[in-house]
Amino acid sequence: MDRVYLENEVAAQYFKKFESILGLTSVEAADVLGIHRRTFSDWKRGKYGFPDLAAKLIFDKSSLELPRTAKTVSVYKVKSEAGRKGGIIRNSLYGRPGTSKGRRRGGINSLETHSRLNSGFKLKKPFAEPIQSEDLAELFGILIGDGGMSKYQVKVTLGSASDSKYSVHVRSLMERVLGFRISVKHFHPSTIDIYLSSRSVVEYLARMGIPVGNKVKQSHRIPDWIRGNNDYLLSCLRGFFDTDGCIFLDKHSYKGRKYASLGLALTTYSEKLRMDIRSGLVRLGLPSTLSTNNNVMIRRTDKVKLFFEIIKPVNEKHLKRYRLFMEECRELVTGRSRKALS
Repeated sequence: MDRVYLENEVAAQYFKKFESILGLTSVEAADVLGIHRRTFSDWKRGKYGFPDLAAKLIFDKSSLELPRTAKTVSVYKVKSEAGRKGGIIRNSLYGRPGTSKGRRRGGINSLETHSRLNSGFKLKKPFAEPIQSEDLAELFGILIGDGGMSKYQVKVTLGSASDSKYSVHVRSLMERVLGFRISVKHFHPSTIDIYLSSRSVVEYLARMGIPVGNKVKQSHRIPDWIRGNNDYLLSCLRGFFDTDGCIFLDKHSYKGRKYASLGLALTTYSEKLRMDIRSGLVRLGLPSTLSTNNNVMIRRTDKVKLFFEIIKPVNEKHLKRYRLFMEECRELVTGRSRKALS
């Protein structure tokens, strides 16, 4: 994912124009983009860069293009440069790692520490592999969305402001399925990490279809054992939408009359995964379309309502927005009916 950076004044003009085109307040604009109002305020002041996905959503809603002075930077490039600078500073302070003398000293220190603490070396944790179930399928949907695995750790990263209640559900689900106590770290004010360090669990999840490392580069998709079972497929799509989905209200005017309709999107940069998600939704009776900006879309209020009835998302931020937007649609229809009768 790339990030877009704007100068302070340019950012303010860009986001104000977005609000003006759609006739929204800052709070409403933040809701349309699926972010917290404070995050939108920071973007508007040019305090931080914002995802290119947000710029694409703004263009889809308002046909507003990015200013010419916008700078788009790869997140991977930013992290790589930060790592390079950190390595230079580390080497200047402590010397180059990986020398024979340094490895020998590290080994001696490790032995001395284990001897002093009587701790020994870490062994694999005993792990009873779970059977295939709807809970396991939902966990896979979460991991496919906002999760990831390294060689020794499985982790789900959520937004601390918008997903605080949902993080409790994710932790409980992981503990119930995997049988281990799950750790949680809050990085205020941006993220929550929910994780388990266990090579045995990582190896099991990898065999079941979750790739270790970069998911997109490995063209990850919904595993066969989930795609072949409608109950598992439904649970997996619930987990994915709860983590990587969004719901929005599409407002527009035609011949002086205002209209509003609900829409939702499930976003992934993996083409194979997008195809799996779309075919899975269709299989469950939920017509969907593929957009040009890495989204699987469901449009029209009645179709979104059917999605919530079938998939039953549990993330409170989605449920809250769904109730709010449904009420706005009802008020708009009621207002037009009263006007027609008067």
